[in-house]
Amino acid sequence: MPGSFITDRQHEDYMKFRSHHQQSIAAAKAGFSPGTGSRIDLDPRPPRRRNAKAVTVEVNLTPWRVYGRRRLFRF
Repeated sequence: MPGSFITDRQHEDYMKFRSHHQQSIAAAKAGFSPGTGSRIDLDPRPPRRRNAKAVTVEVNLTPWRVYGRRRLFRF
């Protein structure tokens, strides 16, 4: 169905069927179009990994405490 997301189960089924069948047959057995199958072949990560939000954490990797422009001491 156009506009609906595929599930992780459909993705797993497609990857299982893809090892033995053509792309169009594996996609039909998994329940989506061959175009979606070609997109999965280009990026084989499951949907839960592909749509995960990236978490950015800023970390100061320098071990020095900086006060103004002078390094005073190390922890």
